[in-house]
Amino acid sequence: MTPDLPEPPQLPEPFAALDHLTAEPTVDQASALTKALKGVPDLQRWLRVQRQLTTRGLLDGNKTAAELAPVLEVGKQRVYDIASGHLNSAALARKAKAEADKPPQLPEPFAALDHLTAEPVVDQARALTKALKGVPDLQRWLRVQRQLTTRGLLDGNKTAAELAPVLEVGKQRVYDIANGHQNSADARRAKAKADKPA
Repeated sequence: MTPDLPEPPQLPEPFAALDHLTAEPTVDQASALTKALKGVPDLQRWLRVQRQLTTRGLLDGNKTAAELAPVLEVGKQRVYDIASGHLNSAALARKAKAEADKPPQLPEPFAALDHLTAEPVVDQARALTKALKGVPDLQRWLRVQRQLTTRGLLDGNKTAAELAPVLEVGKQRVYDIANGHQNSADARRAKAKADKPA
């Protein structure tokens, strides 16, 4: 019996260029969704660096932290932290320091966001903030789209053995993806937290 498939969440506006991944299920679509999901951490790093460069440029120009705080949706001190590359998590800071010699590249599935590397202007800072805040929703959207695609392919003429290399997982994980099972304890904790009444 095929489980009820979830209603896909709304794709966050900054990532509208990925909407083409909602077409009829194909192996190419499954591969593209997998690459996009795997590229999300690099996307976050890239967005943070772009936001840092934009904020630094605006502060070096004619903007103040007080003017930028509402645009970046943070306090004035955090504006300075963003501009100097400080991260609000010790673990992220250690990781960023370890990777400082290799600046992040925009992952190929997100090439449409390349326009966010333009000259530092307030609208760019706003767009980068919106994109960073939309990343968790993007991940949820990608997971649901990959689930729907995998389920459609399995219900069609593909086998788990054929899809495993495309999804870069084992055969059992193909079934897990198709049924919407999460792969990690972190994902289960996040779901439990989201389902918990406020």
